[in-house]
Amino acid sequence: MTALPTICWLPGWAGNNRLWARPQSALEAYRHLSPDYGGVTSPGDFIDGVAACLPATPCILVAWSLGGMLALEAAAGMPMVQGLVVCGGTGCFVNRHRSLGWPASVLQRMQRHLASDPATTIRRFIARMFADPGMAQHFIDTTYPNGLLDDCSYNAAALDAGLQYLAGTDLSDSIGNVRCPVLWLHGIDDRICPVGAGRAAAGKLANCQFVELPGGHLPAFETSDALTERLVAFVRNSHKT
Repeated sequence: MTALPTICWLPGWAGNNRLWARPQSALEAYRHLSPDYGGVTSPGDFIDGVAACLPATPCILVAWSLGGMLALEAAAGMPMVQGLVVCGGTGCFVNRHRSLGWPASVLQRMQRHLASDPATTIRRFIARMFADPGMAQHFIDTTYPNGLLDDCSYNAAALDAGLQYLAGTDLSDSIGNVRCPVLWLHGIDDRICPVGAGRAAAGKLANCQFVELPGGHLPAFETSDALTERLVAFVRNSHKT
């Protein structure tokens, strides 16, 4: 019998892994790991944290947003990664064409606001994730009941380092080194990582299925049923002999 691969779950900026509760419950027979960003103080610390999390045995990465970029970095150079699921990701967050990314000036402004009022900065960012403003408010009320900063998986230094990572990382040249099977799930109304940016990055992968889903940047919450069905099927099919 083929041993089950470990699944490593990577959150996005200011996120936490409770977003993955439904697919994780459907994959309870698997071992689940997540990186620890508690010691992150600079952009390069993120990929070091991912590398420290990964087992020596075969694994599958499931990653969202900034985590998707980290997962692509890891999959390009770490042979234990045998499958990858990217949700709302991109190969390069910054682009002067709004259909492909954000201007660098927006991230610079976010850094300034983060230093003075982190909770409001995160709340505004979350509000942009959703195509439906009412769903955005419901998410804030129910997912972050104890305060946004207290409930995310990033400390203050890691939040700032995450914005630096997004501003300075371009995987355009290295993404072609990813050879494992990839499932790319992307919301058609994503205002954080535009669907055009996801499609462009996915097109550089050797073995990628690109799937558009309704909604914005948070398919694990907005279209949970469809995401869970496709994610679980991909994971289970990845180790069939």
